[in-house]
Amino acid sequence: MRVFLRTLPAMNTRLSLLVPGIDEAAGDALARDVAAVLGAQERTMSRFGRDAELARVNLLAGETSVRLSEQLCAILVECRQHWLRTGGAFDITLGAINDNWRGGSAATPPAGWDHVDLDQDRRRIAFRLPGLRLDLGGIGKGIALRAVRTCMSSRGIEHALVSFGESSIIAIGAEPGASAWQIGIGDRVDATRSVGGFALRDAAMSTSGAARGMPHLIDPHTRQAVGIDRQLSIACTCPVDAEVLSTALIATPVAERPQILRRYPPARAIEFAWRAEGAHGSEERIWSHAA
Repeated sequence: MRVFLRTLPAMNTRLSLLVPGIDEAAGDALARDVAAVLGAQERTMSRFGRDAELARVNLLAGETSVRLSEQLCAILVECRQHWLRTGGAFDITLGAINDNWRGGSAATPPAGWDHVDLDQDRRRIAFRLPGLRLDLGGIGKGIALRAVRTCMSSRGIEHALVSFGESSIIAIGAEPGASAWQIGIGDRVDATRSVGGFALRDAAMSTSGAARGMPHLIDPHTRQAVGIDRQLSIACTCPVDAEVLSTALIATPVAERPQILRRYPPARAIEFAWRAEGAHGSEERIWSHAA
């Protein structure tokens, strides 16, 4: 069977399409459609660039009320709902804090939905404190993947695997001749092997982690970095939910995670910690969940 494979630059990373059963011409047309979808998503959700809507919101909303497009307003309303559903463990208002940590500063600028006035009916947003910034981060990839899945399904694609930066994946249908797409979770120490995995069929997977030399993940409650050398992967039906859960759960104590998971459709989760052992190291499964 012929397989179409194409990688597209998008949202400061890359998106890879693997589509069995279509020829090069059909694949090229599909890739153009997907690229157009991604471009539209980036123009709405990017924090960077003069023409990006979210960047304009971050620039102006600390000084005045800003009119939102219908699309961005819906996205921000959805993000606020996830903040509520996770008890604050998922929070896109940490943009300025994230930037400080990436830049090596431990300062804590303003953050928190209690400092955001979001009027859904009038489609307007304002920040009560200057310096607050929104960062869609991983959920932006989930939202983009949801749009890509809709695009591909509307074009009759029944089997495909889409990987966004290798940490966010959607599976459309199953791998031809199999019951699902088998997706491995890579070992941070030995890239040639997997330490676990999921069988995905019409499902999504997201992985969040914190390792030495990588940007920190911030705990929204403490405004501090989560522990390093940990990685948590989630598989569930919706790519947006997968992104929310992988981000929220890794910053949540194990005993409190079931309360969050009960508010979402059935999900499977695996978390690993890496231990230094000479030049190689080893991994240890520290938590798992199967609904």
